[in-house]
Order: sequence, then structure tokens, then C-alpha cells
Amino acid sequence: MNKLILLVNLVVFSVLGMAQTTIWTETFSNGCTAACTGSSYTGPNGAWDMTITGVEGADPNDWYVSCAENNTGIGNCSAGCQAVPNPTLHVSAAIGNPFCPNDCGAAYDAGGFCGILTCPQTDRRIESPTINLAGQSNITLNFSYIETGQGINDNATIWYFDGLTWSLLIDEPATNNTGCSGQGRWTAYSIPLPGSANNNPLVKIGFRWVNNDDGNGADPSFAVDDITLTVPSGGTPPVASFNTANTNLCEGDCINFNNTSTFATGAIFNWDFDGGAASSTAQNPTGVCFNTPGTYTVTLVVTDANGTDTEIRTDYVLVTAAPNAGADATQIVCDNTSLFLNTLLSGADPNGTWAETSALPSGQFNSTTTEFNSSALAIGNYTFTYTVPGTGPCADDVSTFTMTVQDCAGPSANISASSLTVCAGQSIIFNDASSGTNIDTWSWSFGGGVPGTANTQGPHSITFNTPGIFNILLEVSDDTGTDDQIIQITVAPCSTPTAAFAISNNLGIDGTICEGDCLTFLNNTSTTGPTTYTWTFTGGSPATSSSSAPGPICWSNPGSYAITLVATNAFGTSTYSQTITVLANPIVTTSGDAVISPGDIVTIGATTSEGDLTWSASPSSQLSSLECIASDCSTAEVAPVLTTTYIVTATTDEGCSASEIVIIAVDAPSGGFNVGVPNTFSPNGDGENDILYPRSFGDKLISEMTFRVYNRYGQLVFESTEPGENYGWDGTFKEEPEAPATFVYTLEYTLVDGTTGSMNGNVTLVR
Repeated sequence: MNKLILLVNLVVFSVLGMAQTTIWTETFSNGCTAACTGSSYTGPNGAWDMTITGVEGADPNDWYVSCAENNTGIGNCSAGCQAVPNPTLHVSAAIGNPFCPNDCGAAYDAGGFCGILTCPQTDRRIESPTINLAGQSNITLNFSYIETGQGINDNATIWYFDGLTWSLLIDEPATNNTGCSGQGRWTAYSIPLPGSANNNPLVKIGFRWVNNDDGNGADPSFAVDDITLTVPSGGTPPVASFNTANTNLCEGDCINFNNTSTFATGAIFNWDFDGGAASSTAQNPTGVCFNTPGTYTVTLVVTDANGTDTEIRTDYVLVTAAPNAGADATQIVCDNTSLFLNTLLSGADPNGTWAETSALPSGQFNSTTTEFNSSALAIGNYTFTYTVPGTGPCADDVSTFTMTVQDCAGPSANISASSLTVCAGQSIIFNDASSGTNIDTWSWSFGGGVPGTANTQGPHSITFNTPGIFNILLEVSDDTGTDDQIIQITVAPCSTPTAAFAISNNLGIDGTICEGDCLTFLNNTSTTGPTTYTWTFTGGSPATSSSSAPGPICWSNPGSYAITLVATNAFGTSTYSQTITVLANPIVTTSGDAVISPGDIVTIGATTSEGDLTWSASPSSQLSSLECIASDCSTAEVAPVLTTTYIVTATTDEGCSASEIVIIAVDAPSGGFNVGVPNTFSPNGDGENDILYPRSFGDKLISEMTFRVYNRYGQLVFESTEPGENYGWDGTFKEEPEAPATFVYTLEYTLVDGTTGSMNGNVTLVR
């Protein structure tokens, strides 16, 4: 039922509800932790759809259903996924967004970087399945939500579909997220559906999110959960009502609200103060502050088990602008000057008045012009007040200004120089670093410099063309006196540089490297003053450099090449060159790539244009025999048990080398490598089956193991962690031979190919 009451310009709008029965529910319980788009969600009522409702950018924010934004309960701060997840429908940045690549919950991209990073302008609505409300009437929509955004620019709204047309149902207020550190505070909300929903089998509800691309806005965006539709079921509905002691406020005042509503136990309260302060869910909000002048509408929504009622008081709170006399301040004033106090204000209020409180002599202060004359005053503090009268509920605002009169000493001259030494023909920059209150005269003398004098503060760039020692003079003055300072600078007769450098080499042969090697250079140039360097590396990469010590420089082709350094300063140029020799690397060719069974012996080979050949294996040769069968190692025999790469390297007498590879692929059994332990052994010293140890292609395939043997009493009689016959059991216990019997073994192992396993069994000892 709606009621409209007009009383002393106060409009109260109240929607009365009754006890409610739930007829439709959606909890978004899909178990998803992230990146599940809302348009792909199908719940117990059917599939949700997404419609583009306006202009969008290339990277719009999107709707998701997951516990990346987790409903933690009414009044609680929202969070990410919990131990018991409670997914929600929420707006987050598009997947792949550089700031939020994979559903960050209700954290959206407010833009501001379109054309550089992302263009997230968004206008899209997520829509429920069709809801059959045939036989139902007086229907209320209820849900839990969080929201911030940026007013109407970045905003969520609730929409209603009557079977023919979508229409705006409500622009719900932002939630009170105080104390949630950027997260939202879950808030309950209820609103009646229009009368067209009664007995309508084609109803839908939708949530529309719109944001522009201005880079402004605050998280959370919008999240919703626990949506229900209810109809009256009897009981006494709540009646919303409130008051406050004072509604005529001064800017910055805070007031308390008294909730005079009638309601059942467990009622939920939602207050909105029209932007004057944060919203509240307290029964009786306290300390609600209004910091901006204007008029404010206050809304209270009361919901209990019997229904919902809303009271809206339009223009309920009037806030008057407070007078502003500025902040208290202290000003230092010399004892021989005057000051207009209005100059201390960023903007003088035409209604403001000055008064002095220090009993100044007549004529020292003019309250009309605000001139304060400190001449002949005793050293000390003098106080003045500036008052701006208040209006309405606002009190006068008074600021206190303290004028500290002090005896101002004369200036102190101080010269700042960029250098005290310089080469003839070069310049020094001189700057004024003097101290003083009102210096207004500068007189410079630069000795043998050009120009020789100046009468401005500076800085001054002075060139000295003649070697020698010169005096630099600065004299400064103000209305309290004069001071000067003299410093000396030295001008040296600098000369042309002498270029020189040293070359590193890795062969121990001066000026000789191998094809593909790189060098660094030590600059040994003798020079004074700023110097530039030009390097040329014939055949090298890079071919030139202006660094003082370049490198690395690399040569890829054999030959002889010149390296040249040109050093230049203000007095001339010097050139120095050296030649390097780049030796060719040997040419290596290989043969013998093959596919074999484990343990097969195969011959591999290599030839080289020069140098000695050496072989190595990867993985290491402990898994393969590797033996040269030619004196120069041009051929070798190998017997790998796993696929192995054999590297052959040719090295010349000068130290240049090149490498190539041969790959022997081992075709492992289809079932993998077997591991086994004999079930009988006879440690009788006849050289046959005297040692018990785990086998896998001999013992070459076992990289790690733990092998234990127990007697029939469960005693550990043997343990080994090393594979191979040399680490097996010889049938003794505590250095005494064991009698023939049956023993139990356990084995845990890791093979060289990474396979792991375990086994156990019996073994019989016979003699």
C-alpha cells in the first residue's frame, strides 16, 4: 500500500509489506572459483543471458558467477573464496586485463588508458531466466548486494521485464563499505515489483552495469546474491519512522538518528543520507556527518519477517556553509618594514574584520587598510585576529595571526662555483648563494674571465682563456647593509690528448682471437678536461662506439682487422690503432646417429679440418660405455641404456674449437624398464650368484634406492642405498653367515628416467 503525506514541505513515501513467503530463489551456487562468465551460468531456474544495452569499448568489464567475490553474510565485509565458498554474480574486469587477468571479484577497470592499454567502456545487462508468477500477486524482490562505482558514471541498476518491455526498477544506493578496506559490506535490499508482475508467467529481472572510460571510480563495482521473490503470508508488517534532534546544521556538523519504527525481532535497517554521509545498517545511526552545504533527503528501509516499509523525508537536513577565516599563522617581520595583513589571506572575505590584541602604539596598525608598521617596535610577538561572521547555525570563525618582529641583520655574501679549477679556454658557472632578507643589489668581478663583470644575481657562465690564478668577487646589498666574498680559481694550460688502449684476449696470444670471440678494451688515453672518443672496429659487431671503454666487440669471420681510437678534447685530436687476427675455428662433421635397443653397441665417428678430438656424453657416460677405437678418437664405440647425446669437440693448437653432436636414441621397451630382485641366491664363494642386489639392465638404470632384507623374526639383517653388485648382501648378519632360510626384502627405487616404484618379496638363501 502506498501513502503520500504532505506536511510542512516534508514528503514521506512509505511502502508497507506483510509477512512473506518465498516463491523463487537464486543463490548462484555453481562451485566456481574464478573466470565463469555470467552468460554461461545455468542455475536451478534455468540459464541466465547477457544483453549489450549500449555503446561499449574493445575491452568491456563483464559479468561473472564465482566465489572470487564471496558472500560472507549480511553486515560482513566481502572477501575472496572461503573454505566454504559462497559464489555471487558480480562485475569484474575482462579476462586478460593487464591489471586483473582472471576474475578479480567485484573489481572493475575504470579505464583512463584507452589507446594505450585497455578500452573498458561497458553497458550490459545480465538477465534471469523467465519466472512464472501465474497465481501470484503483491510480489517483492529481495537480494543481498555490495556496490560503489562512481555515481551515475560507473553504476549498477535493477531492471524488470513484464514479458514485452524492460524497464528500470530502481537505482539502488551504494552500500556502506566503511572499514572494509576496499571490499564491500553485504547489505540486504527489498523492493516491490510493479503491478504488471501479478499473475504474469513471463517475468524476468535483470542487473545492468554501466561504466565510462574516464579512469575514475572505486571498487567494489557490484555483486549480488541470495535473490528471492516473496509474496505476503500474513503477520504485522513493519512501519518505518525516525527523527533527529536537529536538522538545521552547519557544514561539518554530525547528528544522531533515532529509529522510531515498529518492527519484529531480527529486522534489517538500511539508511541512505543522500550523499551527505556514508549509508548505514545500524538501528540508530550516530555521528552522521554532513560536510558539504546543501539539502539532503534521508531514507530508511525497514525489513523484517513480515515485510518491508520505506520512509523517505525529502530535503530533511539543511546544511549551511561555514565561514572561513583561514588557518592560524605566524609571520616573521623585520623591525624596519611594514606589511598589509590582507596579503596573508588566500582570499579576504568582504565581511571579515581585523583587530589587534597587543596594545600597539597609535599609528602602528590600520584596521581599514590592514597595514602593520613594524618600524621602531620592540623585538617580540604581536597578535591580530581575523573574524568572519557566521550565518544561521554556523558560529563566527576566528583565526589568529602572530607577527614576530625581529632585528634583521645585514646580508651575508656567498659564491657558488661549478668548479675551482678549469682548463684554459673553458668555462665556470658562478651562482649567488648569499643569505639575506631583501637582497636587491649584486656586483660581480670575475678577474681574468670573459665577461669580466656582472650586476645581476646570476647564474653567470664565465670563460677563462689565460692560465693563472684569479680572484672572484661578489658584493651584495639590501636596505640593512652590504657584504662581500672573494674566492680564487685556477686556470691550467691543458693540452691535446694522447690516445692509447689495451686489448683483452682469451688465447694468451697477443692480438689473436678465435672466430666468434669477443673483446673488451681498456682506454689508456692521457687527457685533461672533457674528452670524446670515437672507436672503429673493422669487421666487428658493433662496428663503432663512443664509449670510453667499449665492449664486448665480436668478430664472426677469420682475417686481420684494424681497431682505431680517436680521442678529442677542446685542444686537439689524437689517433691510435692496433691490428687483431681472427683465427678460423676447425670444421667438425659427425656420423653414426642411430636408434638402438638398450645396451646395443654402436660405432660413432667424427672428422675435423684440424685439431684434436675429444668426446663426452649427456647424460653422463655412467649410463653408457664410451671408448675411442681409433687413436685419434675419430671413431668410438658406445652402448647407452637411455637416449644419449654424444658431443665431440675439436681443439686446435692455438685453442680455437668447435663441437658437433651424435644422438643415439634408445628405444625403451613398451612397458618401460623392469626392476627385479632374484628369489634365490647362494653366497658360497663359487663366484656364481653370491651377492643379492636389485637388477635393472644390470644396475645401470637405478639412480636411487633403499633395499632392506629382514629375517623371519622381523630383524633388519641388511640395508643398502647404493645400486650395484658391490653394495649387495653377501648373506651375513653381524659378520656371521646366515643359515639357509627364506628372507623378506623391500625395495624403493628411482630410475634414471625419473620413474619411481616400490616392491617387496621373498628370497631364499641356499648354500
